[in-house]
Amino acid sequence: MKAHSCVAICFLAVVCCSCVASAQTYHLDVALEGPWILYEEQHFKNKNKQDVAVLIAIAPTGATTATMSHRDKIHHHIPQLSTGDGYYVPGPGIYCFKFDDECAPAGAKSLTLGTGYPPIGKPLELYYHDSTQTAATGWPWQTKSNGHVALILPMPDFYSNDGVWPMKFRATHKSINDPPTETGLKSIGLQLHYSKGPGWLRLFTCNPGAYAVGDCTNPAKDKKGNPIAVINTGTLRLQMRAPDTTDACDHHVRFAYHQLYGIVGSQYTKDYSYIEPAQNVKPDGLTGTFEDATHHECFDHDDQDTIQTAVAATPDAAAQANNVAQSMLNVGLLESADKGLSNLAAKYEGLDPAKNALHDALVGASQLGNFPRISEVRQIGALLNDSIGDIERFTAKEKGQVSTSDWGELERIKSEEEDIAAGTKNGGDCRASIVLMK
Repeated sequence: MKAHSCVAICFLAVVCCSCVASAQTYHLDVALEGPWILYEEQHFKNKNKQDVAVLIAIAPTGATTATMSHRDKIHHHIPQLSTGDGYYVPGPGIYCFKFDDECAPAGAKSLTLGTGYPPIGKPLELYYHDSTQTAATGWPWQTKSNGHVALILPMPDFYSNDGVWPMKFRATHKSINDPPTETGLKSIGLQLHYSKGPGWLRLFTCNPGAYAVGDCTNPAKDKKGNPIAVINTGTLRLQMRAPDTTDACDHHVRFAYHQLYGIVGSQYTKDYSYIEPAQNVKPDGLTGTFEDATHHECFDHDDQDTIQTAVAATPDAAAQANNVAQSMLNVGLLESADKGLSNLAAKYEGLDPAKNALHDALVGASQLGNFPRISEVRQIGALLNDSIGDIERFTAKEKGQVSTSDWGELERIKSEEEDIAAGTKNGGDCRASIVLMK
């Protein structure tokens, strides 16, 4: 009897502990990086049809590209979500991040800096109305985000900066001597802090014009029908990564700002029509070094007026909506390169390793659809880089044995592989300002 009693007691203890563990609430931090537009929507309808405050994060499609080239200095990588591994997010569309099974759970009333965090820098605040008066209506983010990626997030308990950078903003771009509207530190990344985080974060697609959780009932899925979901590991990263190039002028920051400005620009924001990021931060950690009347090469080569008139002329919105993976990895070009390299490998024995790596990359790319996993894309990039290395080793060894025409074909294939491989990289850190619509 005693043995049975002990077993029963132990069993109950295990069950009780399991129940406690499954009901445990974990913290969550959401790291935002890139040229995001934020808006505090105060009247989103929750599951009880009551108003709840949510945070809208919009990624300007024109600032990103799925077909990243290693020569591209102006585009960011397309938005991605990750808790270690994750997914690229196609566009355009409105999506709700469900905390477990709930879209827009109740949170704070507004986006506020956390107590105890240094008030050094903040998002660039732009007004969609006369800032001296109370707005009669909210900012129409549903229509403003048309053609772009818009994410609905619960309002965090508070936020903190995840990096700041000195910037200038001007009404004109005629002369480096034009006085700036504002000079100061602006947020280039935010950490959104939630004390009641979920076990899982699930992405759901929403109807156009979404204003309630009832408009966001369809789970986003990949090509194989798997739901787009990531486990809470403590930090969710929502990023538009910078291009993989060295650019002291930060042209991607300037370009992204004007794609962003095409969405938020109005008569109330005209004094902030142009951005100039600092070239570096001074030893005081608070001020930056900017170009001046003597040195202004970046300013001179920043054709911002032309960029602003071309905001809507991006081909990527349609391409990303159809199939992110096909655009990012350019399967058609891979097929052409695979065929060409197979023909050459039949003539030159030393090209088999390059051919095999390229073919494996093609097979992997062909199996990806929308919402490709970041790790799968990077694996394909590794295969392409293996093939490139194999070609370079072959040409170094057999340079005198390859005909002129075949040599040119190898160079073409290698160049195409380099371009496609560039699109599989995650990109660099970004200095683009985050904008908060008020």
